[in-house]
Amino acid sequence: MSEEVTEQDPGHDIVPQPPGSTGEPRTRAQRSRRRKLRTVLVMAVLGVGLSLGAFSFYPRGSAGVPTPLFSRLGISTTFPIALVGLNIIQVSPSVAELKISIELLARTPSPPAGAQPASIVVAPALGTSFRNCPPPFCKTLPGAPPASLWVVPLTFQTAANFTGKATAVFYVKAASFGLAVNGTTASAAIPEVLYNGPGKPMLLVAYHIPDAASYDWSSFPTAAVNSSVATWQESFASGDTPGRAAIGIRPAGQSSRDYKTFLAGALLGLGGGAIIAAFQEGLDATAD
Repeated sequence: MSEEVTEQDPGHDIVPQPPGSTGEPRTRAQRSRRRKLRTVLVMAVLGVGLSLGAFSFYPRGSAGVPTPLFSRLGISTTFPIALVGLNIIQVSPSVAELKISIELLARTPSPPAGAQPASIVVAPALGTSFRNCPPPFCKTLPGAPPASLWVVPLTFQTAANFTGKATAVFYVKAASFGLAVNGTTASAAIPEVLYNGPGKPMLLVAYHIPDAASYDWSSFPTAAVNSSVATWQESFASGDTPGRAAIGIRPAGQSSRDYKTFLAGALLGLGGGAIIAAFQEGLDATAD
């Protein structure tokens, strides 16, 4: 009897392995999860960075400015006057100069003979006081806040055009007397005038404002304006002429503010979207 030898198929010795029994699929899953976590981290950092950028671009403060408090001028005269000029200059960060000029009618070199002297009373806005207040002409009235009052007799001298002119200069402790400016909006306070005298004099009020001509003063148009000074005029009669505010809008400043607001909103939207996407990607990564 012959023994039959058969060749065994090598494939019969290979036992099929169940899925996941080797390390290769698990390694691929781990790499995929790490990639997702890196994506989550990048998107989260990007979202936070864009959000912080949005806050840095967003304009600070309000586009408007508060209306400054009004000062008061009291003028008493028995003879006509033509003009009262008020020029306000910030001479230091904490002191403003008020220069007041009073002119008689054209080619009137002096008041009528025997006329009572004219006088002017200056009362800065409540809470604002004179740098020096010498008695008896200057008084500080008690109150909360206190009020200052300075009476000056007017002495007229003949000016170059043969017209009588009197001047008085006051210094007040104020960081920005009668003026509020933020680069987008400006507000200038035209003082209240209490007049006791004949005629209808003209009041000219000049404020020194950076880039004054770049503002639109349509609410109270200027009589004259240049790069640094804006001047307003109005007439007044015997009695009380209330103070008013001249509001100016700077179109370039408004456009810049609008652009920054838009840019901040866009960055905030992108940053918020990136943070939400990172959160969702993180949930997917932890679920794997």
